[in-house]
Amino acid sequence: MDRSKELAEHYRDFVRAWKADEHKARMAFVDVCALPVPERSGDTTRLYATDIGSCPRKAMLRILGKAKRTATLAEELMYDEAEMIEARMAATCLWQDGLVDYQSRVEIRDREGWGARLDIVADYGGLTGIEVKSSRSAAFKFGVRKANHDHQARLYSHYREVPWILFYADRGGANHPEQYKVDGDWSATGLIMDELEACRAALPDLPPVLDKVANERDRKKTVKLEPAWECGYCNYADISCKPLTGIKTLASRGHTDIPYVPKPGLSPGERTILDDYLQKISEG
Repeated sequence: MDRSKELAEHYRDFVRAWKADEHKARMAFVDVCALPVPERSGDTTRLYATDIGSCPRKAMLRILGKAKRTATLAEELMYDEAEMIEARMAATCLWQDGLVDYQSRVEIRDREGWGARLDIVADYGGLTGIEVKSSRSAAFKFGVRKANHDHQARLYSHYREVPWILFYADRGGANHPEQYKVDGDWSATGLIMDELEACRAALPDLPPVLDKVANERDRKKTVKLEPAWECGYCNYADISCKPLTGIKTLASRGHTDIPYVPKPGLSPGERTILDDYLQKISEG
């Protein structure tokens, strides 16, 4: 595979060849779909790469076997489309004679009770791992890259000892795919893994519900304290976990060219959250 081209360009070239009924492209997709996928471990106490940087309470509820909401048909179709995008990316690599590994377990050699399964390793001008993510169109407007994705890919990179790329595709087709190189700073990822192991050791006591977070709203004229967005997508919410609710305006302004004015009556904790958030956005 040509490193000078973005993964999206390779993907586009493959899809065009596939739709043109090119035999090699068609067979690449068939061959990828026929590849064996490792069976899931029956160990219910395992932590996974996808838990790193995500809500620790959610991971602990899974380990405890707590009840959760069943996925809707719309969600099942969404997951299916995500798997198809990943399979087409693997087929792209195979079509270009660059596929090295697909859907393989990552051995976490120095820790107990962990599981991980990578998406793709390809010969991309040298071995490179590819973590394929798909998202809804609106997520691209707010920044599709999430810290937990970096932690997940960083774990793969650390234990496979090759660089890793995050590749984001828009399931709705409204945005050009994005790709990012994942840095090799292992310290933060390892620390979160330590924290998750401590949470598991403390079971059945659960870690707290995610704190509310500050966000700019109303075309950047208000700062509001809101429940964490992850809670809105969690299938344990309101079944085995009661997320924080309610929205409060922390500050407002009449025009985006003037500073925010804090609302009267904020608690010390709310004022700290506001100050930290305003400092963050002032630094870009």
